[in-house]
Amino acid sequence: MIHLLMMTMLLTFSDTRPRSAAIVDIDTCRYRVTLEPRLDLQRDDVVVLHEACGDGDVVITKVDTTIGSTVCLRTTNLTRVSLHHCAHLTLAATAQETPAIRPFNGRYGGLLALVNDTIRRDTIDLSGYGWSGGEPSLPDVSVHDRFVHRDTIYLGGDGRGHDTLSGGRGGRPRNAGGGGGAGAAGNGGSGGHQTTCFEAGISGGRGGIVDGRGILFGSGGGGGHVNDHADARGGRGGGIVLIHTRVLDVPCINVSGTRAPDVRDDGAGGGGGGGCIVIFADTLLRTPTLIVGGGDGGSTYGRLWRYGPGGGGGGGRVVLNVSSPTRPTINITGGQAGLSYVRTGEDTHSFGAERGYDGDIVTSALTFDTASVPFYHMVTKPPVLCPNDICEINWVGYRSVRFDDDDVERTNTGRSVTLQPSQRRILRYVARTGTGCEIIDSITIHVSQNKGPQFDIDTVLTPGDSIVAVLPSLWTDVRWSTGDSTQSLVLREAGQYWCDVRGPDGCQRRSDTIRIVSSTDPSAHVIVVSVDSARGAPGDVRELVLRVSTRLPLVRPVTVQAGLRARLSVVVPVDAAQRHDPFVTMPKTWEMLTGQTDTILRIPVRIALGDSDTSELAVVTVSSSDSARPAVAGPTSAMILDGICRINGRARLVDPWGRMVTVYRNDERSITLVGVESVLDVVTRLGQRIPFTVTRTSEQSVLSFLEGVPRECYVVTDMGIGSPATFPLLLR
Repeated sequence: MIHLLMMTMLLTFSDTRPRSAAIVDIDTCRYRVTLEPRLDLQRDDVVVLHEACGDGDVVITKVDTTIGSTVCLRTTNLTRVSLHHCAHLTLAATAQETPAIRPFNGRYGGLLALVNDTIRRDTIDLSGYGWSGGEPSLPDVSVHDRFVHRDTIYLGGDGRGHDTLSGGRGGRPRNAGGGGGAGAAGNGGSGGHQTTCFEAGISGGRGGIVDGRGILFGSGGGGGHVNDHADARGGRGGGIVLIHTRVLDVPCINVSGTRAPDVRDDGAGGGGGGGCIVIFADTLLRTPTLIVGGGDGGSTYGRLWRYGPGGGGGGGRVVLNVSSPTRPTINITGGQAGLSYVRTGEDTHSFGAERGYDGDIVTSALTFDTASVPFYHMVTKPPVLCPNDICEINWVGYRSVRFDDDDVERTNTGRSVTLQPSQRRILRYVARTGTGCEIIDSITIHVSQNKGPQFDIDTVLTPGDSIVAVLPSLWTDVRWSTGDSTQSLVLREAGQYWCDVRGPDGCQRRSDTIRIVSSTDPSAHVIVVSVDSARGAPGDVRELVLRVSTRLPLVRPVTVQAGLRARLSVVVPVDAAQRHDPFVTMPKTWEMLTGQTDTILRIPVRIALGDSDTSELAVVTVSSSDSARPAVAGPTSAMILDGICRINGRARLVDPWGRMVTVYRNDERSITLVGVESVLDVVTRLGQRIPFTVTRTSEQSVLSFLEGVPRECYVVTDMGIGSPATFPLLLR
């Protein structure tokens, strides 16, 4: 039987694409929802919006457009779905292959929607795909009737459901049974009594109570009360199957609640409640069997005493709207109560456990809602402007628009805005629709940022030589700085050249500057040593980059010497350096070979928490072994500290992740960091490493220091963000 069921699942559920997501935001004015996680939805996809809590309302509609995780829908009935009622969205299947459905996880899943002209399927089984059952509750070692629960995230030993009453209550007294979960229509039965080892007659967990007349998942049964850590969890509730078709050919659909496990010498859990089947069809080609029954409560087996069995889950709901004379066979019965067995020969009975109540069969009208929703649109004309152009803003669908920058309510469809060169403006506005909705949004006006032609020519010419600057044909209306208007220009003399052109976007642009130096110019022989700007957080190791370049290739090898100067409170050298407070100079010597024009040197350093968030990097003491090729220092650069703020003019670290890190001192040699899973390094204020060992547990790290816990240090961690980050620890 087990192998047969596995084969059925593999044949039935072969499409593994995600099809369900929680709705985390609803915009009733724009008729759109935001999903988590994001789904791959396409235009005209059929989707079902469902409330897993509350009244279980359902909206069937189509997708209009998607923007990332936001889905615009063709419905004006979003007010029927509330974020407070566990709203989720499911993509309906329209092909003949049934998609894979995951059990409901408290936010999404558990619902299978089939929408097509003709639907032919094998058996559909979503039993146990609804709300989860409660975990067993465990007593402490004292004689008092106190207990703790395995599951502290959701209601302990209680089953989960669409409200606080629908899940079966966990068995609270000693070794009592859990109550059955409410079905989509029927209440769950109560769990069995406290064990006869103690005071008799104390009732177990009550059954779940259904409070909703819509389309609901089955609720979970309550967990049993155990001593021996038995698997006394409650059964899961049934899922939801929604079918909208003209012709239906399915032999069986099962959304029953699951049976709770049987246990020995402990209280058993209650059965899960039955789910919901919704069918709208004209013709049934066969007589299908529809099962929405509740799951049975778990039975108990005692060696000396009786123990509380679980209550039965309530029956589910069948919503039927079928024109065909063929009628389905329907099972809406509540689950049976578990039984209490003992070896003493006493009669076996339910020992206070009750069966679940039956479900119901209703007729309801549920149709597609594909209303033509109003179209709202704000656009700039032209879409991209040239500097100093006048932009015209037009809108469609809004009754009136008020922009924040001038606070004038406009009922016409236009406004003119003049922009300056290289500017982008974001205009926020409040718009009112014909239905009375107020929409707050913004529109970005873009000015073309396209550059002019880039020749990237900076060269040395020998007298008598020439170079040709050529413009591609996409540039028009050419005007060179020499007065020429050709697409190419022959350059024979030293100087600076550029051109003004009209680009493919219609905007006037200026090219970069062409710089030509004569080989007889002394500046062509100079070797320039410069340093790139750098940045990093305290504790990081970075490489500072020295660039050495000359315009004319070397005719013989040259030895170049230079020093890189930085602020000692910010940059701590890894290699040898000369310290002269408040600076440090890192000397470098290298040889440039014949024919070279440039080279790069890298100097490793560690970043420290300095007294400024930006400090100077400069090349000093530059010299060359060849007097014909002198070396000079290039412009200064900057070292920028990351992850800091300025307080009273001094640099201070800030939390780079926006999350709290809690620190506990265990003893003189160890601390615990809660919220930190991966520690890469621990350093002093000047970036020197502090020896430590780390023990990792779930969401925390224990750091041990051989020389004792430092008073002040910086912890380097990746925090799961993909790159190292640093935060300070100050321990009094």
